[in-house]
Amino acid sequence: MEPATTQPVSGGNACSNCGANLEYDFTTNTNKCPYCGSAFKTNKSTEHSTTGPAPDAGCIRFRNDLSKFRDAVIKFLSTGDKTPVNLLFEAEFLPVEQIYVPFYQFSGTYTGYYNTIDNNGKILTQNTPLNGDFSVSVYGGESKAEGEHLAGFASRADKKLIIPVSATLTEGIKLSDSQPEQKAWGNLGELKAASQVYSELNHADPTHKHQHYLKYEAKSASKFYYPGWRAVYYYRGNDYAIYMDDVTGELNGKRPDDANFEPPQRSKVYKKYLLIGLGLWFGVLVLRAALTAFAGDYFDFKNHSLNNIIFSEPVGLYWLLRGAFFLGLFPLLMTKVLYKKTVADYYAALARVRSSNLDLLASGRKSIQFRQIR
Repeated sequence: MEPATTQPVSGGNACSNCGANLEYDFTTNTNKCPYCGSAFKTNKSTEHSTTGPAPDAGCIRFRNDLSKFRDAVIKFLSTGDKTPVNLLFEAEFLPVEQIYVPFYQFSGTYTGYYNTIDNNGKILTQNTPLNGDFSVSVYGGESKAEGEHLAGFASRADKKLIIPVSATLTEGIKLSDSQPEQKAWGNLGELKAASQVYSELNHADPTHKHQHYLKYEAKSASKFYYPGWRAVYYYRGNDYAIYMDDVTGELNGKRPDDANFEPPQRSKVYKKYLLIGLGLWFGVLVLRAALTAFAGDYFDFKNHSLNNIIFSEPVGLYWLLRGAFFLGLFPLLMTKVLYKKTVADYYAALARVRSSNLDLLASGRKSIQFRQIR
């Protein structure tokens, strides 16, 4: 039967022979109707501009708008232990971009053998035959930053969300440059397939190490565009980028660290409690002298009847024991028990400042320039 050419309709295809609705498989342009058996091809639209995506590519629809990205960026720049507290108001944002990032989906087979090795390097099994199928998603663009920030998101994406590209879906959205299919396979695809196989071997036998010697053959390849947002901002002469996965709303980006934000060192906290201990050690002597002067008869200090570990006279055994406690054990115990709280309190104080900045934004008393390229 001759192939029937159909038009993509709302993420699916309609069989031109029987009219049944068919799911669009972005990994191939040729499909078969499960109802009447007719072969059909996905329509290759000519509506795309020369700068647009390939007509046989797929894409995932955008779900979020600028306000969602703005809120996520503000939250991101208001967190982090060492994030400058003034970052929100001193950062200079370039216009925000809504971007479609190219990815390739490679499917194929692998064949070869692998060795199993114990923790001492001894080969337990050698040249064990291995073959199977693989399917991997790899970044297909030219920007290293895009690949680093969005590749992890796209690899987890539900491929059922991918629909045929149309001009209306990509209008006003930046389409990132893509590299040729073979280049993407050579740079990342084969490596990703090998990593997938190695992970499967380790999962099946986590107690041993493995060496695999395999040949990978990509049987099919397809391109799809993944939706994301990008904001670039400058802070004190340096530029930083933030990306948001439009499907999950997750953020991946960079923010500066303030080198002046360092919690008190343990030695400094120890010194603090050492000085407190020294004060307590001599404070007991001051208290004893005061009690002797004003209530000596009542406490009988003059006759030395209370020569104990608390109120003993100086330069004696009890006095030395008190010194060992206040100058040795006391600062060590206090540092061990309270150091983590001291650090937490330090960062909590900075977090309160950042929180007050969010309140200023929410009330309208402060604002940031955040606009989208159109």
